[in-house]
Amino acid sequence: MKPLATQVSAALIVAPMIASAAPPETPPVQAQPEIKAGTSQSTNPVVVPSLLTKQAQPPFLPVQQEFPGIPWGSFLAFPDLVLAATYDDNIYGHGSGGDVVEDTVFTLSPSLVLKSSWNRHALNFDVGADFDRYLRHDQENVNDYWAGFDGRYDVSTVSNIFGGARFSHDHEDRSSPDAPTDTTTRPVEPTMFDHSESHLGFTTGVGKFRIRAGGTYDKYNFKDGSSDIGVNLDNDFRDREMHSVGARASYVYSANYEFFAQYATDSRDYKNNISASAPFNRDSDGYRVAAGLKFRHTKQAVSGEIFAGSLQQDFNYAGFSGISKPYFGAHVNWRPNSLTGLTGFIDRSLEETTVFLPGTPAPGDEIYASSSLDTTYGFEVERKLTGKLTINGRAAYTRSEYQNINRADEIIDAGAGLRYYVTPVVFVG
Repeated sequence: MKPLATQVSAALIVAPMIASAAPPETPPVQAQPEIKAGTSQSTNPVVVPSLLTKQAQPPFLPVQQEFPGIPWGSFLAFPDLVLAATYDDNIYGHGSGGDVVEDTVFTLSPSLVLKSSWNRHALNFDVGADFDRYLRHDQENVNDYWAGFDGRYDVSTVSNIFGGARFSHDHEDRSSPDAPTDTTTRPVEPTMFDHSESHLGFTTGVGKFRIRAGGTYDKYNFKDGSSDIGVNLDNDFRDREMHSVGARASYVYSANYEFFAQYATDSRDYKNNISASAPFNRDSDGYRVAAGLKFRHTKQAVSGEIFAGSLQQDFNYAGFSGISKPYFGAHVNWRPNSLTGLTGFIDRSLEETTVFLPGTPAPGDEIYASSSLDTTYGFEVERKLTGKLTINGRAAYTRSEYQNINRADEIIDAGAGLRYYVTPVVFVG
């Protein structure tokens, strides 16, 4: 069980780009929780879509009216500036018997999104940063930043070519299960990494049939560091590339229902397979196959997507058993009235990990996990109380089942907040 931490935040947002609480993002099909950033990125980032799930923004959220953007030539500009103060009673995410440390962190998050306003085709740009400054533990200070673009070329009314790329310089959260915690291996500063990602594909249709196909590429480059006692930490064994190609075939049954089947490969290749920290080959190959239903009912103000199928992954290392598990997901939006918006989701993914059981009876006998099967259930809700005041809440439960070792983590995340709009483009939260 991951220890709970108390975090209390206050923020001042100047947002000509968006004057509303941003709608919740569609859960990614293959997230990387081990390297989750400490703060949120832009409220409206350019998202690299999954081959399996078209990650469109929920059509019935948010309840607060969005700002239409600032015209700039043939583009609309959405600048955003967030200044937040957060109190964290356990910055390292340790258990009660560990090194529990509290602190306050101030975060400045500027960002800019440009969206084309063309009748045909589309081109979007996204750039931003998160600057974290701790009140007492300045070794935890980080400067994260990102930049990306995506676009669409419309060949016809039913066919287009889409693609995009993104680069981010990020840090591994101290509470990550993969972050070392003892003084011999815990880095003095948070572990930094670069993440490059790109995608390219096409979509077309004939009659009531639709086809979407393409490929994605991700590359992770972890930076080295030094531990609390001065030991050099070589993180090259974590560097990896991830490739996927796949397709999704759909049948539009009616204006409200669309049935689909999808398939995608999943290849994970490590740059440095063998090292003292990973004395084996971590490469793996697999696939995801599923069938599902996409629906939208304007009258009931509900829309979403559900799917189920199979997840398979085989590892090059003979000490790791192959994985064959049910694969499923869901994302549903409901707008019961003009003041309230709700989103529920279910997500399952197979994650990379460096977690292991300590050597028994002596070091060198460690048992490593091949991966982590993460299943998340959650919801978000937003309610407009007055013309200037909104309330929001969220809750999620994640179970991480580590493969090849006897360990399972349960993580509960919950929160609530208020936003008061001083002006249409400035609010305090």
